[in-house]
This record gives sequence, C-alpha cells and structure tokens, in this order.
Amino acid sequence: MKSSANYRATRNFSMRYLGLQVRLFPTQSHCRHTDQSAGTGIRLEPLIKRAAENKIENEEFQQSTVRPAAEALARKFMLTLARQLEVLGGIAVPEDSDGVARQHVVAIGEIFSRALTLKASLQIAPHEYRVQWVHSGTELDRESMIELPESEGSKEVMWCVSPLVMKRTGSSRWEVACPAKVFSRPKRTRQG
Repeated sequence: MKSSANYRATRNFSMRYLGLQVRLFPTQSHCRHTDQSAGTGIRLEPLIKRAAENKIENEEFQQSTVRPAAEALARKFMLTLARQLEVLGGIAVPEDSDGVARQHVVAIGEIFSRALTLKASLQIAPHEYRVQWVHSGTELDRESMIELPESEGSKEVMWCVSPLVMKRTGSSRWEVACPAKVFSRPKRTRQG
C-alpha cells in the first residue's frame, strides 16, 4: 500500500497556479532529498504543502495573482452569458455607460477568486477529490444524497442542485465528503 506522500508523488503534481515551479516526479527517489553527511532523509512534500498554504493565505498574492485571474475568468463568463441571453431570449445587453457591467465583473470575480483559492487548497490537500453531479432518474441513495424536502418511500432523483463530493487518500476507498442535494420524485415503474 502506498503512503500519502508516495501517492501524491505519483500524480505528477504541479503547483504552477500558486506560482511555485515545483514538480513532484513519479518515482519514490524524487520524493526525498537525502543529506549524505548526516544520513537523514528530508521529506519535501510537507515543506511544499506548507509553502503553498502560506502562498494561498498571503494577501499580496491574492491581490497580485488570484484576483486578476478571477476577474479575467469573470469577464469571459459575462461575455459568454451576454451572448447566450441574446440568443435565447432576444435580450440585448446594453452598452456599459454607467459601469454596471464592471460591477458585475467585480462581484462575479469574487466568486471566481474564492473558487480558485478553493481549487488551490484542494490541490495541496492530502486527499484526492471527485465532484459528481447526480443525473435525473438515478435511484435515491440516502448515504450520498440529501433529499429536499425529505420524504419516505422509493425515490429517484428529479433534479440535482448541489454535487456529490467524494474523497480518498492514496488507494483507500472513496468516501462521501459532502452529499449531493437533490429534489426527488416517486420512482417510476418501467413498462415493457
């Protein structure tokens, strides 16, 4: 069984987003730096993890790197959304004479900023995460889903409003980190 450090090393993990040009290579020999004179091994992963955590929490890094990236994503999102609104409903997005669009970009940019920070935090976590949207028609599983509103009986998913988040460490089994939130309906009987 692989340890967490060895498992993470096999993933060719790169923290380019954090401004750290560090790469863990897929062999155990690259996971450790050995001090030949003292005969001790220094594990790099905890050091890299702590450096990345410090970088994520650093306000200057947030201002200089994360927020500009978040605002760029927000602008792209707003352009895509504006085009979709025009196509779907014939709604023309007015020219930005009073800075309304800029206010929306800043507001949505804050959401993207939090998402990028969360992404970085998850990348340096000792777990591997999987996000899964539950499809309509899937049988309701009360261990991995929260039904809105809760009721009894055999059910199936009608609509998923929050995804299922699973996590695992190394080669361990997947476990529920955050259950999906779903609206359900009575299970349909299939007629043949």
